[in-house]
Amino acid sequence: MLVIRENLYESNSSSMHSIVVTNNDDVVTHEEINGEHWNDETIRVHKGKIDMWHIEEGYGRYPFVLLASFKDKLKYAMCDSLGYLYSDDPLFHERYEMFRGICKELIDGFEDFNIRTREYDIYRDSEGNEILHKDLCYEGYENGKEQYSYIGKDGQKYIATMDEEYCLESPDIGMIDHQSMGLLSGFLRKNNITLKDFLTHKKYNIVIDGDEYCEFQKWVRKGLINMDNIVECYPISKENI
Repeated sequence: MLVIRENLYESNSSSMHSIVVTNNDDVVTHEEINGEHWNDETIRVHKGKIDMWHIEEGYGRYPFVLLASFKDKLKYAMCDSLGYLYSDDPLFHERYEMFRGICKELIDGFEDFNIRTREYDIYRDSEGNEILHKDLCYEGYENGKEQYSYIGKDGQKYIATMDEEYCLESPDIGMIDHQSMGLLSGFLRKNNITLKDFLTHKKYNIVIDGDEYCEFQKWVRKGLINMDNIVECYPISKENI
């Protein structure tokens, strides 16, 4: 049951990202990819390498923005796939090489990414097992330390314990807000779409929004977005916008 109390502001602000699929069947061309401005403040190519640390803030619940270009979707996808992994995790290297292969194929002169790393404290459960970044939820700051929680195998929430004697390096390229983390990977699995197809097909777009703003719904309801051109909004249906 939802209870609304009058004259009291209550908020649990969260990101509300969406993948919007349009009826545009065009594929981005080689000229378009390499004609994009790769030397801005967030991502740049220098001597064959793309510097990735300029997106360290990642993607949260604002600003309201549409990610539609190959470059912008690449930034989001790398944050979503790599930002929560430790750099020595085999999965990190597997995904890293996947992105590297796509960029070597499509970007002239590209050789590798230039990813800075930083040390992150390890958090453990009550049995001493490491808890992955993607499973941690930020709870606040207490006694000089950031506090995180995690959901145990029994479905209950527990406070994660920091191991002050142990830390690992993680890529310093930004993360996706925990409420929207996994949105992209879930969409690709559900629709059997490859990462390369998602990045290069113009029909796939990402909307960054927050549940305290709901800007996308406002634009739709004011008639500023033509819903006839939209095939699907994931994870919500376009009829519910």
